[in-house]
Amino acid sequence: MSFDESPLGFFPTPYPDEIFYSVLCRYHNRSGNPAFVSTAKTIWGKKISANLYLPQSLGKVALRIPSETGLTAEYFATRNTIYPFLKPFLSKERGLQVLELLKSEAQSGIMAYQLCRFQNRQWKFMTNCFR
Repeated sequence: MSFDESPLGFFPTPYPDEIFYSVLCRYHNRSGNPAFVSTAKTIWGKKISANLYLPQSLGKVALRIPSETGLTAEYFATRNTIYPFLKPFLSKERGLQVLELLKSEAQSGIMAYQLCRFQNRQWKFMTNCFR
């Protein structure tokens, strides 16, 4: 069976302050798919692990949702991930880099610990927050 990149028949509108993973769970519950693997294959074309805090391939998901909804990769990244909470602790350059990775269509595999590689040691405590 090949991956169908046509628009999704439906996709839940995120609630205010809802993480993207929760939106995916609502999609999965309403889709009738027997397992999340089936849902992942429907959305991304292959089995992936949904990252709870910094989901990958938001651009790929957003491309499958009608543009009239306003649900873009940037919308999801800035409203439905922990990115807004991390941004103040990142340099401007690193913040933009992380945002672009979140919005990417590629499966970037952002790991929270990668964000903790900062220039000085005062940020070292953050690595423990994401384990």
